[in-house]
Order: sequence, then C-alpha cells, then structure tokens
Amino acid sequence: MSVPLGNDEYFDGIASNLAGPALQIQAIGDLNGDGFLDLVLRAEPWSPSLSPLRIALGNASGGFTDAQLFIGGNPLVAAAYVLVGEFTGDGRNDLVVYDAGYYDWPNRITRGNEPVLYAGTADGKLVATTALTDAIAPWVTPGPIGGGKQRDLTMGVKDVVAADIDGDGDLDMWVESTGSANLSGHFMINQGNGTFVIDHDTKITEDMYYGPGEHDVWRYGHAQFLDVNGDGAQDLVMLQIRDNDIHHVAQSSFVFVNDGDGNFPAADVIRLPQTTFYYGYTSADAADAWDINGDGRQDLVLLHTRNDDVSGSGVEPPWTGTFIQVLVQDGNGGFVDQTATRIGSQAAWSASTLPAHASASRIDHADVNHDGITDMILGYGWPVPSTWAPVVFLGQSDGSFKPSDVALLTGGNPYFGEAIRPFDLDGDAYTDFVHLDEQPGANGIYEDGGDDFMAVVVQAATGPLGGAVPEAARTIEGTSVADTLPGGAGNDTITGFGGNDAADGAGGIDTAVYAGTRNSHTVTVTANGLTVAGGADGTDSLQHVERLAFVDISLAMDLDGNAGLVAKILGAVFGASYLANEGYAGIGLDLVDGGMGYQALMQLAIDVRLGASASSTAVVTLLYTNVVGTAPPPAELAYFRGLLDGGTFTPGSLGVLAADTSLNAANIGLAGLALTGLEYV
Repeated sequence: MSVPLGNDEYFDGIASNLAGPALQIQAIGDLNGDGFLDLVLRAEPWSPSLSPLRIALGNASGGFTDAQLFIGGNPLVAAAYVLVGEFTGDGRNDLVVYDAGYYDWPNRITRGNEPVLYAGTADGKLVATTALTDAIAPWVTPGPIGGGKQRDLTMGVKDVVAADIDGDGDLDMWVESTGSANLSGHFMINQGNGTFVIDHDTKITEDMYYGPGEHDVWRYGHAQFLDVNGDGAQDLVMLQIRDNDIHHVAQSSFVFVNDGDGNFPAADVIRLPQTTFYYGYTSADAADAWDINGDGRQDLVLLHTRNDDVSGSGVEPPWTGTFIQVLVQDGNGGFVDQTATRIGSQAAWSASTLPAHASASRIDHADVNHDGITDMILGYGWPVPSTWAPVVFLGQSDGSFKPSDVALLTGGNPYFGEAIRPFDLDGDAYTDFVHLDEQPGANGIYEDGGDDFMAVVVQAATGPLGGAVPEAARTIEGTSVADTLPGGAGNDTITGFGGNDAADGAGGIDTAVYAGTRNSHTVTVTANGLTVAGGADGTDSLQHVERLAFVDISLAMDLDGNAGLVAKILGAVFGASYLANEGYAGIGLDLVDGGMGYQALMQLAIDVRLGASASSTAVVTLLYTNVVGTAPPPAELAYFRGLLDGGTFTPGSLGVLAADTSLNAANIGLAGLALTGLEYV
C-alpha cells in the first residue's frame, strides 16, 4: 500500500517510514540542537517489545529519521504526557515525560513509570536526571494514601502542562492528578536550574478545584495554560470530567486567573458554562484561545468527548464523538456559550454511534487559507479522520466556523491523517501539516506487529490551503491556420478557429469552443486527452481541457472530476434517466465548479427532490430505490434510518455514500460517459 500524500494541489508530500508502529504525535521540538524540528511519538501500548515512546528526528530534506528512546520500567503504558522545552537553564531543549500508566484491574492499582526529566546535552543527546523524582520524594509516604501524600513515585497523572507562571524566565509545570489515589493536582515550581519544588496548596488551594459541597470531589482530565485575559500572564484552564454521580453533575471547566506573580486567587476564578452535550460521562480533552469575534478579547474553544455512558441507558463506546464548545468573553470577566451560532449542527461528528475512540484530542488555530480569519484544526488519534470527522474548520467573516471539504487535506482518501498537527515547518507563513499513517507491510494487512510500520507524512504547503487567489480566466484565440494554444492556471476559454490546433488548458476548468453543432463533430478520447474534428474547425488535439462548447450543446468531459460528481448525484437522487436532463446537469456543474463541495451539493439535490425537511424514511427510500433498483426491505430501511436519526450520517453524507457505490456507477453508465461526456446547457 502506497503512502497517501494528500492533495497535491496545495501540498508537496514527504513520507518517512518508521521501523515500528506509533499512535500519536506527543510533542514537537528541536531535541538534538540541529535546527530541525523533531517528533516525540507514542508507540503502541499493547506491544511489549516496543518502548512506550519513539523519536523521529527531523532532517534537511523535510522528512524524519527513526530513532528510539526507552523509558525504563514496564513498557505497557496507556499514555505518556510529554513536554519539550528549556527546563534546565542552559539554553538547550529538554524532554519531560510523565507516564500516565495503565490501570491494573485485578489489583486495583495504577502501574507505570516514574516521571523523568531528560536534559539536553551539548552533543545533541538526552540524559535522564532525577530532578522530578527528587521533587516528589518528600511527598512519598508508605502505607495508606492520605493527607495529600502518595504511596510511591508512579503517579498515574492525567495531564502535564508547562508555562512560566511567575515571570522569572523558567518553565514551571502543572501536574493534573486530581481525583487519583496519589498526590493531587500540583505545581512543579522551577528553581531556575532544572530542579523543582512542589506547590500543592498555596498558589491554588485545594478547596478551589474541588466541589463546593463538603463531600464533593470534582474531577479534571486535562489542563492548559492560556493567557485568557490578555495581561501577559499564563492562566490555567482546568478541563472537567463529568458524570451522573451526585457529586459530579454540577462539574464545570474553570479558568484560574494568574495575578502576574504566579498566584491564582480564589476571587478571580471563572466558572465556564457547562456544555449541553451530556450523555452520562463526558470530559473536555483540549482547549485553545483566540479572538473569535474581533472585540480584542480572548475567547475559548473546548473539545469534549463522550466516554463510557453510565447514565443508565446502556454502555456506549468509550471516547466516542467530538463536541466543539465555543465560549465568547462577555466583557465582564465571564464567558457566554455561543456554540449553536458559531458551529451549528454537530450531529455528524458527535454521535454516539460513531466508532470507539472516534474523537479529537487536540485543537490548534491558524489562518490556513490566508483570508485574514482564524481557522481551527482538530487533531485526532485513532481511527483516522474521515467524512464524519472534519479536521479543518474554516473561520467565516461572521465569526462562525464551517467544516472544510476533507479533500483539501486528503486528496479524496477518507482514511488519511492520524494524529494530524499543523505547523509552519519551513517558515514560509503557510500552514504545513504533519501526521501519521499506518502501513500494513508486505502482506497488506495491518496487524499491530510483524512487518507493519508507520509513516510520518509531511504535507508542506505550497500556498494557502484552498485559499489561493485563482488566476484570472483567459480568452485564448487562434487563427485560420494551425496554432499552438497554451492555457494558464485559470478557467480559460479557447477558440482555435480554423486549422489543426494543439491546445493545452493546463490548470483550471477549461472550455474549447466550436462553431458547429455537436453532431457535426467527432469527439475521441485519447491517451493524451481529446481529439475534436469537424467542419471548418479542423482537427484539434486537446490536453487538460475539461469542457467542449458547441452551438447547440456542451459536453463535460471531466468524468473523473466535477462532471463525475454531478453525474453520480443525478443518478442517486433523481434516477439514471436524469442524466439526459441537460439543464439539471448544467446547474450542478455551475455549482460544483464554483466551489460547492460534494456533500453540500448532494444535500441541495435531496432538498430539491424531497423538500428541505424530508423524513429519514423518504431519504433512505429515494436513495435505495435509485441505486439498487427496488424499494428497501424493512430491515434495510430500519438500518439506514437509524444511521440518519442517530446522527451517524446526514442526508448529504448518506447520499454521497450511495452515489459512490459501484451499483450507481453501473446504473448511470459512468464508464461510458467518460468516453462520450455529460451533456449540459
């Protein structure tokens, strides 16, 4: 299986194969001082022969070279929290690794490795130190855990984040372990030389992040440092875990506001609005901050995921679906939830019927299409993003966000882009993307071992993602004799007039114009393009020309592109006979040529055919009948209705699924259309 390198219209793809599997990009930074960014990758936790982390070293070609880092102890880790930064005061990047461990159910204990600070050295190596274990040692006590102390150094933490909270020029850390049977959430205060002192109950007191009641034990899964109030000091955003336990139902996420000296007064705590997305057990996994509405204040975007459902309605798959929550500052030190207006329906990517682990775990922001509006990028683990899991949400002028066509990144391959992260890797101000792809080895089956391996894929942007200003359309004319007619990157119109012309439309969607009728010309598909012969126009050889315009009708020859999408939509929604409806074909081509995506055009066609509020029964019956040729049997009808009603599919995405089947291609004669073209007016 070849490595999919994505959309080559916007990216140059570089693939670097790793010796073994990896699940996530844990951190990025220059670890060996060579000026190239390196990746810290989480390895497969169920592969005992592998270390829990591996390093891919960046190189001058833009790719990565496989390397190994072994974290001592049991390699069967559930997750590791990794930070790259300058912690020791020597100007070189270091590596902090906190092992979250895994839960040993028979013995009811979390097992893992001790946290380690690996110090960067002058020769580009990482050397383990005892800085973190030395800081923790005074808090270790034998016997039952109590009084804020823990049994040993294997902490089983939920998150670790770093920032200079006190303005002294070095990186401090917040270690999130609230609710664990060990030392609860605490700061690791850097002493300036890579040694640390724990602050457990001073800068943030315990009663600030536990519940308001005597027996409440609120829980947090993740934390993030963000300058929420724009004063230059890093505030701490605590992201909630929430379930139906009576002590947890009031749980919210909070912002602990930094006073500028590294203290977080109780009077300045901001309680964030709860999400309306709540099915028994949920958690907020990531947050990011930027000015969404242009008022000069930092707004927040939180990512939530559904975990195991303990609400009594049955167990749902763990970590299923993503819910995006948009919180806008109100000018009075608080936030208001504007999710509904900023995002709209999230049924396609927040449904309980999605596969397990189908959730985003990271959010970033960048202006990926260079339109002056910030966009947001979601990072997923496994499984990979597909049509139900958008990666890029394009910011709109009204402050809302619209999921982009996944083909912008994937080039049409829906199984593409695990653990995707945006970076400007080459300093050209365009957003590049780095992600992982599973490769099954020689036997073609990915089996989590054997000859399987991972590829690190770099998509180096060659311009704005989907946002480059298109080249202006050109009118290109020949003479009465043979001419060579080169086109450009725009949607050109080419008229050869007389003579045997050779035209190359190059980029864009180009149209060759002829003076006679369709029947007075012969159109032949060749290995290099098209040959059009007839009348006073001579015999023309055409390359990269998608459309032919005759005086009575036009032909769309790009059946592997936009014309193919329109043909498949016509067949699935209106029936194969509608491919002869030249007006409908023309409307569809005009819309998709103008930038409307496949799914959006499908939804519009269904709305035209059935009405905007058609029932799931009507949608399934329409698509099934047109594609299969008979009305759906009761079991099939119930199954596909369930996918629509449960939010796994929208009518548009289900329509795309139906239109892309081989049955639909056969019904509409897609192979034949590639030779004759789709007629339109």
